[in-house]
Amino acid sequence: MGSNPARSATKFYSNDEFVILLRTIELRSGLKTVVDMVEDIVIGMDKMYGVYNADGGIMGEIAYVWGKIRGTAHCALCDITHRGVSKKKEWKDLEGRLATPMDLLHINEQDFDLARFTEGKTPCVVGDFAGELRLIMNSEDLEECGKSVEKFESSLSEKTN
Repeated sequence: MGSNPARSATKFYSNDEFVILLRTIELRSGLKTVVDMVEDIVIGMDKMYGVYNADGGIMGEIAYVWGKIRGTAHCALCDITHRGVSKKKEWKDLEGRLATPMDLLHINEQDFDLARFTEGKTPCVVGDFAGELRLIMNSEDLEECGKSVEKFESSLSEKTN
């Protein structure tokens, strides 16, 4: 019996060799590999920040409510997390299910680096990957949730898995 030339040219890689091969392709092409993308999103995310498009504190809350009444203030993240002045029960339930903790912050409650990163992008959801901030959901993504915690959870899951 003759050997099959296609079969003899096949090389099987161990998991470690495969990862090294992917890293080599990544370095040569400048493209991120699937392994890197999964590591970035699943393994490397230490925390998430949901940043409202409003200032906190009594004056910030009053200004936001007045703006809502006048039609000059809007925050899709506020609509998802709150009903009136209270957190939605569905949101509280979601907080207990999140694999990565999420801090909800107003514009004036952010640290310097997060504030600089989110400037002009609020409301949004940001992931902290070992100190590197990355936008996970922008204001349009949050609008598409239509005030629904369930839609938010689904969209967040799609973007982080």
